[in-house]
Amino acid sequence: MSNNIKHKVHHARKRKNKTKMTLLGVGCGIISAALIFVAVWAVFLRDGKNITGKGGSLYKEWKIDSTTHYRFEEGGRGALVLPSEEFPFSFRIEENRISIDFDDESCIDKNYTFSVIGDILTLTFDNDHVYNLSPV
Repeated sequence: MSNNIKHKVHHARKRKNKTKMTLLGVGCGIISAALIFVAVWAVFLRDGKNITGKGGSLYKEWKIDSTTHYRFEEGGRGALVLPSEEFPFSFRIEENRISIDFDDESCIDKNYTFSVIGDILTLTFDNDHVYNLSPV
């Protein structure tokens, strides 16, 4: 094989390898960007800024019954609302758990597992007391 042909074959292989490496780098970059997007999205949805479920959002007023409501606001604040009085609280979300810390120390703080699906907020206390709340 002549030197000229060897030279052309060598450069063709080099270009092919360079193209593969470029495509591999672009593919890895796209996958990395997608993973970062998913991680940021997951944190955003669970850090108290925009807690959502399947078609629903935690941030509204929910009724337990005709006289008792829970109100959850952005920023981790809310209140237990009764006809003649409100009991403000702060709340914290971790995974599927919500911890409610009442400002008034005479009130009992609560920890629930929760989910929001559509227009239903489900709060579970002690694994057997289930409350299905609907929007006010």
